[in-house]
Amino acid sequence: MKWKEAAVHAIINVCKRRNSLIFHMSELTDYELQNIKNNTHTIGKTPENTLAATLQELRDLRIIDFVDYEGEYRLLFDILKNRDLDLLLKYYIKNPKQFHNNS
Repeated sequence: MKWKEAAVHAIINVCKRRNSLIFHMSELTDYELQNIKNNTHTIGKTPENTLAATLQELRDLRIIDFVDYEGEYRLLFDILKNRDLDLLLKYYIKNPKQFHNNS
């Protein structure tokens, strides 16, 4: 699994746990980073830095957005209503131009 896909799954897990579309990066590092490392077969020394860079990529793809500049984000898809979000995001990550033709 690639980092973006693993991060999206982690974000979904955190958001479902919170019953909210708002999440904090610390929740990802505290509760999901080990899963991300396992799913991506990461052996590097700075997975926290890779996660931060991946969140920036997801922001650029308009999957998440900043709430503030202290690590709080908003998932821009309503996972609480869309049961097929996992498939949508997998496709979205692999084909972002399909969704943003103006980009």
